[in-house]
Amino acid sequence: MDENIFGPVISRYTDGQAVDDGILVDIASWALTFRDKPVNRITRTVWSEIEPFLIGETAKQQMTSFKHMLQTKLAMSGENGGDIVKVPPHYWLLENELAGWTLMLPSDY
Repeated sequence: MDENIFGPVISRYTDGQAVDDGILVDIASWALTFRDKPVNRITRTVWSEIEPFLIGETAKQQMTSFKHMLQTKLAMSGENGGDIVKVPPHYWLLENELAGWTLMLPSDY
């Protein structure tokens, strides 16, 4: 019996394409980790929540504060079921094709 009931893959949307299209944002330079893997992507909707606070002369300080807060939240994360890890207050982490994690909102899934 054929295990692929839907037939051959017609098209595949890669991580690189998603970054190029702006669907995902590359945050590898933030050097965040969870369970010994990098948190190297966030969705555009998560970025849209953060970006308004990253303007002006204090943007670097605000980014540092946000990264510290996020690393603290990652340490408090727990399983949500299956492959999803819940990050307080309202984010999810999913493993990605780059051997890392993508931070997203549940509505991004």
